Amino acid sequence: MTKEKEAFIIINKHELNEGQSLTIRIALEVFLQYILDAGLGNDNNDKSMNEAYINSINSIRRLIYRYKDIE
Repeated sequence: MTKEKEAFIIINKHELNEGQSLTIRIALEVFLQYILDAGLGNDNNDKSMNEAYINSINSIRRLIYRYKDIE
């Protein structure tokens, strides 16, 4: 039997529970998909923001999935 654990996340000294961590992970995935599909717009500033969001989300995803335990 495998059990995946959500990332250990602390916000302002408050440890999130598994459901809260799951919510953040899913929200990041949905936002990333939105940015990849629709983007924020087509001018240079929008394109820069798209790239910045994608880079930030991917850096967070690397941390989340690096520490996902499978027992």
